[in-house]
Amino acid sequence: MKSVIYDLKDSFSTLITIIVYIGFYSVIGFYLFRGTFQGYANFPTVWNTYYQMTILLTTSNFPDIMLPAYN
Repeated sequence: MKSVIYDLKDSFSTLITIIVYIGFYSVIGFYLFRGTFQGYANFPTVWNTYYQMTILLTTSNFPDIMLPAYN
C-alpha cells in the first residue's frame, strides 16, 4: 500500500503539469481564434476551449475539432 501512495505522489506532479499545460494553451487558443469561425464553433468560452484542448491532447475525437479548420 505504501508503494502505491508513493507512486501516486510522484504522478501528481506530472498530472498538475499536464493540467497547467492544457490551461495555458487553452487561453492562448481562445484569444487567438476568437474572431474566426473556428473560434465561434469550437472555442466559445475559455472553459469550453479547455475541454476541446483536452480532447485534442487525447485525440479521442480529433476529427470533430480539426476538420472544420480545413474549410
